[in-house]
Amino acid sequence: MATTGSLPAMPSFRRFARVLALVSLVLATGCGGTEPATGGDVALPDVAFGAPDAAVTPPADAAPPGDALPTDVSATDARADTAEAGTIADTASDAPDNAPEPPEVAQDVPPEVICTPSCDGAQCGPDGCGGTCGDCDPGKLCSQGTCIDPGQCTSTCEAEARICGPDGCGSICGYCTYPEVCDPDGQCVEVCVPFCEADNKHCGPDGCGGTCGDYDGGCQAPLLCGDDGQCYQPDCIANCIGKLCGNDGCGGDCGLCAEPKICQNGSCQLGPCGTVTSVGECQANVVVWCSEGVFLLEDDCDDYPEHACKYDGFANAYGCQPVGPCTPKCEDKECGSDSCGGWCAPGCPAGWSCLGGACAPEPGGDCGGEITTLGECIDNVLWFCSGGLLYFVECDTFGQTCTWDNSQGKYGCL
Repeated sequence: MATTGSLPAMPSFRRFARVLALVSLVLATGCGGTEPATGGDVALPDVAFGAPDAAVTPPADAAPPGDALPTDVSATDARADTAEAGTIADTASDAPDNAPEPPEVAQDVPPEVICTPSCDGAQCGPDGCGGTCGDCDPGKLCSQGTCIDPGQCTSTCEAEARICGPDGCGSICGYCTYPEVCDPDGQCVEVCVPFCEADNKHCGPDGCGGTCGDYDGGCQAPLLCGDDGQCYQPDCIANCIGKLCGNDGCGGDCGLCAEPKICQNGSCQLGPCGTVTSVGECQANVVVWCSEGVFLLEDDCDDYPEHACKYDGFANAYGCQPVGPCTPKCEDKECGSDSCGGWCAPGCPAGWSCLGGACAPEPGGDCGGEITTLGECIDNVLWFCSGGLLYFVECDTFGQTCTWDNSQGKYGCL
């Protein structure tokens, strides 16, 4: 029997009390986050979650139990919602409105390169920064930073045994003949540059005593090297029917045209340059030459003071050269530059190289009477003549020595 003045213990009232306490907590902490005016802790109803059923007296203005909240809202869901609301409020309050901006990171700026001219009392000549330390008056020469009279300058040609390059007095000691060049010591030396890449050659001689290509002989077996420096199948059949020049289809030539003629449709004909070659010629005091077989160019030497159209041994072509006396220097030389734009006699057979004033054989060059069918040993390389052309065998490749073979009556690799 129920006691007078008390309500029976009902589960719906107990659930209502729990939810009401949680809603009060959310309103106190999540809506605006303002602390109570007293500054004290928020007093929570003394409700033990999960405690045994107990009689709870609802407030007078409370809504009926059935209208308060849906009966399917559990205490666990309410706690989760409360925790989430508190997390959002805490996160939003972490960053104050007046937080300072992060400092800017300084960018690396490369230092400006400044060139300081260096003249050190020099009156003329370069200053080391692309400018000059000064210019000499007309009639004066600049010699090691000092302006002097021409008669006061002593040429370095004889004192330093220079045969080419500047003489230190505004003139030169001499010229070098192609393919030789003038080195810093004033000597003519030959610098050999392989022409494999320039001529798009994959095999054959490279022009410097070696061969083009990555394989022995230049071509990977069974391919064979054609005269044009390309690799071909060994069963390739050349076709030169009706052709006097041009490619035979197997890396060879049906014939070559002598300058100034060029090969056109298998025949040799004069090109746009007429009879002028790439070496050029002098027409009065004008240099005229043919470029790439089709462009006729010219250069008037009258445009340059004290210059005249002459053969330039350094470039192996005609050009505008300074006018002045020159004494050929061919002592102990059989070929190469004479330091005056000419050649030292007697010269080399066709196809040979000139190294240090001495003739050196090249594969495919003329025998020239220097090397016969009996052969000759040069630096353990067997050179021999066959069909009027030179061939070679490197004996080191076979671990042998180039020497005279009595059994064969000629030189060989033994």
